[in-house]
Amino acid sequence: MAYALYVLARAGRAPVGDLKYLTDTKLDDFGSPLARAQVAAALSMLGDRDRADTAFASAIEKLGEDVEDTNRGFWRADYGSVLRDASAILALATDAKAKPEILRTAMSAIEVERARTRYASTQEMSWMVLAARAVIEQSKTIALDVGGSVHNGTLNRMFRDGALEQDVRVTNKGDQPVRMLLVNMGAKGVKNTVERAP
Repeated sequence: MAYALYVLARAGRAPVGDLKYLTDTKLDDFGSPLARAQVAAALSMLGDRDRADTAFASAIEKLGEDVEDTNRGFWRADYGSVLRDASAILALATDAKAKPEILRTAMSAIEVERARTRYASTQEMSWMVLAARAVIEQSKTIALDVGGSVHNGTLNRMFRDGALEQDVRVTNKGDQPVRMLLVNMGAKGVKNTVERAP
């Protein structure tokens, strides 16, 4: 039902009254985080921001319950998983311009779940691609100051040998936190450092 409502909303034919009623009274009956996120995305397309926020928050809450379920397997009967649902939430919430905490929580869940196994199902891979595409599109809004020069979008730089004898300053000029990954490569191997810049 959630997927049908989402598809109808994309086509501009969603039953608005049904969506509002389901969100107000039956949201907890949608058993997966993905289903709740699809309801949220449909509401967002209809311009109902308050109910969309409520539904996305419910999707994240359900995702948290699934993460904490120590008896869970990698996949459910519907071929869903925490990784698939977190990726779907990230894709749908990014497109819907949901609150930053929704995106951060989904992204953190993806990192943890992806590290659990080297194998991903078709659904997991499909939603991860959609999530990556949405994040790449959103990243175009990043505004940075790189050594006094304005830079928009993601920044990838490689510094060799003595190039770091002088400071390299990167300042976030936007109003949202950005994620920074530093990779140090040397004779003793590779070390990754992930930081969130204010």
